[in-house]
Amino acid sequence: MYKVWAYNKETKINNGPNTTFEVFPDSVSSTYSRVKVLQDSAPADETKPVKIQVQLRDEHGNPVPNHFVELVSSRAEDTIEIIGNKSTDSYGEVLFHIRSSAEGVSYYSILDRNSGIILEERAKAVFFESQPEKSRGGDALMATLFETTDIFGPDDDDDNSGEFGITDHFKVELKSASGKQLQKDPWDLTITAEDADENQVRYYTGNIVITADDSNVELPKDSQNIEFDVSNQGQMNFSKVISFPASGKYTIRVQEFDPEEGGFTDVKGEATVQVYDKCQGENCDGDSTLDPEKNDIFIIDRPKDQSTFRNKTITIKGKNIKGNEIQVYLDDREVKTILPDADGSFFDDTIPIIKDGEHVLVFEDLELNKKSDPITFSVDSTPPTVDKTSIDPSGDIQANDQITLIMFSEPGLGSANMTVNDTNISQDFTEDKSNPGKYSATIRAPEKDGEYTINISISDKYDNPTKSQNVESFTVVAGKPTLTPPKNLILASQDGGSILLQWEAPDSEGAGLNKYQILSGTNSLFMSPFAQVSSDVTEKEINGVTPGEKRYYSIVAIDNDRNESEPSNLISVVPQEPVHPVTDIDETETPPTTINLSNTLNVIPGDGEIYLQWSDPKVSADFFDVRFGISSGVHSERFLVSGETRSATIPDLINGVAYYITVVPMNINGAPTGESYDEKYAMPIFAGLHKAAEYQPNQKLDDLQELDKDGPESIYILLLSISFSFAMFFFHRALRLSRI
Repeated sequence: MYKVWAYNKETKINNGPNTTFEVFPDSVSSTYSRVKVLQDSAPADETKPVKIQVQLRDEHGNPVPNHFVELVSSRAEDTIEIIGNKSTDSYGEVLFHIRSSAEGVSYYSILDRNSGIILEERAKAVFFESQPEKSRGGDALMATLFETTDIFGPDDDDDNSGEFGITDHFKVELKSASGKQLQKDPWDLTITAEDADENQVRYYTGNIVITADDSNVELPKDSQNIEFDVSNQGQMNFSKVISFPASGKYTIRVQEFDPEEGGFTDVKGEATVQVYDKCQGENCDGDSTLDPEKNDIFIIDRPKDQSTFRNKTITIKGKNIKGNEIQVYLDDREVKTILPDADGSFFDDTIPIIKDGEHVLVFEDLELNKKSDPITFSVDSTPPTVDKTSIDPSGDIQANDQITLIMFSEPGLGSANMTVNDTNISQDFTEDKSNPGKYSATIRAPEKDGEYTINISISDKYDNPTKSQNVESFTVVAGKPTLTPPKNLILASQDGGSILLQWEAPDSEGAGLNKYQILSGTNSLFMSPFAQVSSDVTEKEINGVTPGEKRYYSIVAIDNDRNESEPSNLISVVPQEPVHPVTDIDETETPPTTINLSNTLNVIPGDGEIYLQWSDPKVSADFFDVRFGISSGVHSERFLVSGETRSATIPDLINGVAYYITVVPMNINGAPTGESYDEKYAMPIFAGLHKAAEYQPNQKLDDLQELDKDGPESIYILLLSISFSFAMFFFHRALRLSRI
């Protein structure tokens, strides 16, 4: 809201006619509005939310308040909640929390209900499977000791509790680059979280908002939502980010904002500084004084020398000895006579500029007949132009093909973006550093057939905007579906000299499947066609195979034009000897004793390592996948060994920590060929406390001596676990005391 009134030059009283008017923001811009994902993942159990903030802006970047915004999810399982205001606030912002009961990826479209505009930018979030709580050690004893000693540091949920207690306030410090508090200096800002006793809270986490008592003060980027995390150690430093528009006193305020509650908390702080125009002595202790005998009777705040503007009407602001009229000269022409206020300040935002280019401004005190130093500035109100465009490839394009748009314009654009009509496709341009003024943007063609046109929006570094509609066009045409590989090839059965292969048909509807071709060979890298079957058959019996000879098999689909698909998964088969009935058994002979070692895994702990040995698998294996971790059923570490070996060593482990281990047989494609070996656990031990069984690389499984779980080794391990846990406890406490 603005007020305008007549000013009596003689009496210097504002008692003339007046009127008021209100300036409204432009309509919502789908391009300049923004979507910020504050928390992009959450468990799929509706306990914690994903957080998305929508910022409505007009085409000049101004906030659009009091608009109702709707968030639309791509999945029905999502529950969307608006936090705080039901419409955009004075900053044009609104916050949403989304929870979901189903795992997966959600995409969100944003609709401004007041204008019916859908924003070009979409948000993405991931909901993952919620994991049950797991102990931090190998067994119940270790888990209890770890919990009681708190060796893992402060609780992640204690957002405002740090090394010295609860966060009470923020300490705010401002320092000018020169140390003399000059307006022309860039200023540093330091924010420290402190408790009631003014101790630094090193583990403080939260969101803060930085504001100033003058809207013209330049603040740090994203000052409306800055996040503290543990790595900041309770203190954030911003180097040369504050600038003040003129001399005077300014107050910078910092306050905590809780997105969960949608409002500010009582944790806050502020700092007030005096800013000077020029130095008065070495330390700039006081205000600058104006001396009419010297040529410093003017202090000009706006415009600054060598500055540039986009508007053809500029603002002047400054100070002169009170009461003296001021004549303003623009390019040696008298353009305005100004009467300062009682304190000598003057302001005018109606100085007209005729054309773009460089201009010179001079102020004259009409009573003293003294002029200011000239101020040179430039005006650039001309929007940039799109000089030339090209698209690659030209002609018809297949769905999802890559498309690159080349654009030529003036170098150093402030922003450049392309959109495709009737789609949500939007992409920023990148300038070629070796060829200034050349920009490129790459997208994927839409999946739907049809003709599409491209729009371009650019602005120069002074925010002069240009929009170019339908600069290029392309056509997406339907391509013929291609054959995908047959799926899930398996060895269904074998009987002496024959085997039966089975597979599933490919997902290639309309691709013209004609037949299948079976590939075979003794080397997985060199396979040749072996047989063919018609498209309605998904199995093949192969006779005359040699027992004990390992061969590889794969299936290829062939269409009506004799085009082949990629091969299916690869399997290896070792035919078994035929089983013959046993006759004429001599009942007086004692049959040999046999031990069933099928899928048996044995583990032997060592110093910082664990030795493994396992039996022959029930199925063929090209590789074995050794998996291990510190929680049962959670094997976060893994490595592969050859399918010919039956042993391995897990090195670089932590003594005193239990590890859970299993082995999985794998084929050449990395897919399991059978069930994993039963999980075992072992705890590496310190050398000297327990001597591991002697390990030989080719030792037979039935020769290994199993640990006596009731013997002295068990006692050593228990004592070791207790000693390790208490050592970690005292180390952690000493570390915390050293920080104090």
